[in-house]
Amino acid sequence: MKIITVLDRALLSDVLSDVSAAEYGDNLTTKRHDTVTRRDGRYTHTVTLKVHNSRGKGSRLGHSGRRTVSASWEAHRDFLTALFEVDPAAKVVSAMATYDGADDFHASFPDTAYTNVGSKAYPVGVAELTNYEYQDAE
Repeated sequence: MKIITVLDRALLSDVLSDVSAAEYGDNLTTKRHDTVTRRDGRYTHTVTLKVHNSRGKGSRLGHSGRRTVSASWEAHRDFLTALFEVDPAAKVVSAMATYDGADDFHASFPDTAYTNVGSKAYPVGVAELTNYEYQDAE
């Protein structure tokens, strides 16, 4: 996802670390985090969230039901909620939605839970793919 914000790379990483520690047992991380400074003084971050442990909290399942190191819908939601608390004017562009500020995010993010990431024959909403196996593993 692309994030346009006043937060530099270190501050955005701190937001993710705080969410990871508070909600996900330090299991959240990034697969990719590229940062470009814009002419207007803000930063454009290209970030892919993932988890350290596919059996840990915040992981998701693939459409086939196998565990992946992809971060769950809830992990993305919690990270973006924390981001918009720090920078309410941030803009986020992802494969599922575009959020132009905190108000837009809070108004529209719940609908993304039902986005089909399966097939037409076997539809599955993205929020259905959260890996809850970690509850048994703890």
